[in-house]
Amino acid sequence: MKPTDGSGDFTFSRGSNLTATRVDSNGLIEKGRENLLKQSNQFDTTWTTTNTSVTSGQSGYDGSSDAWELEATSAGTSRYIRQGNTNSGVHTFSCYAKAGTTDFIRLQITSANTAFTYFDLNNGTIGNENADTIISTIEDVGSGWYRISITASDSSISQVRIYVAQE
Repeated sequence: MKPTDGSGDFTFSRGSNLTATRVDSNGLIEKGRENLLKQSNQFDTTWTTTNTSVTSGQSGYDGSSDAWELEATSAGTSRYIRQGNTNSGVHTFSCYAKAGTTDFIRLQITSANTAFTYFDLNNGTIGNENADTIISTIEDVGSGWYRISITASDSSISQVRIYVAQE
């Protein structure tokens, strides 16, 4: 019989860094999520460009006009935008992307063991990924947009990068 006097209740607390867990609809334990990037949709602030330019006010995957265009400003392989990020452990870096002046994008988690993956935004497929990548995903969200992600683990992550790439 279920007690009605509160004796079967429990208490919990959640840390400010989202270390809390919950049981999802499949009965699996799921960790809380948080965005560890600063200005994750404001690429003209804490982000640094290298041989690229960023333009705000673009049409987004959700119909808004808050997407950004990342465009190469020179030839070569060092064409990216980056942000310093001092974390450790298992982390996932994801973004929404759509083909534009190039069909390929590369996500990279820079650390002692740099992990990276190339994504083909024309065909919606994963290209090359290195051995330090735990898993990469690409999900079609419609109208040519994809949510792409890379997961890696390291004791000293130093930055994340988004490359305008060629595979």
